[in-house]
Amino acid sequence: MVEPLKSPIYKEPDPNASGGDDATPAAPLADPDLAMLWTVPGPFTGQAGAAPAPGQPPAVTPVAHGPLSVNLAAIRSTEQTMLDSTKILVDKYNDLHTRVDAVLASTSFWGQEATSTVMWSDPAAIVGGAGPAPLRPQTSYDKPVQEAAHKFAPIIGPELTRALRQVADTVEAVGSYIGRVNTAGQAYASADWNSILPDVTPSPKSV
Repeated sequence: MVEPLKSPIYKEPDPNASGGDDATPAAPLADPDLAMLWTVPGPFTGQAGAAPAPGQPPAVTPVAHGPLSVNLAAIRSTEQTMLDSTKILVDKYNDLHTRVDAVLASTSFWGQEATSTVMWSDPAAIVGGAGPAPLRPQTSYDKPVQEAAHKFAPIIGPELTRALRQVADTVEAVGSYIGRVNTAGQAYASADWNSILPDVTPSPKSV
């Protein structure tokens, strides 16, 4: 038997996961970091799992089927293509994760400290009592924008986290699929090894 291999993508466990389906969590979830556990598929040796003990049947009886023709080189090439593409996904996700963390940590990203600037004329600055008053900028806090931003930030934060978690789960699901492709190749290789008939020494016929 060939034991299933794990996904080539590592996802940090979520310490805040409760296992429920609450659509409005009380606090933002901790989004995981993703990493590639392997980027090159190993050779199909058929030795990915423990074989049954001598004289013992396999844990699962194979289902009878017709002859199969399997190209292990093609499977390995396909797995390598998927690993290369998935590594790009992991890198892009981690970059997005960093950006979202920066937004969540910011106290001004959504306009919580918004200001507005207006130009005003200062008659006292007129030199010699002639000519137009020069314009000067005057900056003040934009209270309507600040109030709206303070209300919006705690609403959008959990939604950003939830969307990021969905991306992470999707990428991790791709990794699980790649692991199954690898397991399939190992299973076929194991079948080849187990199909080799032992050499038989012919017994001389007695005359």
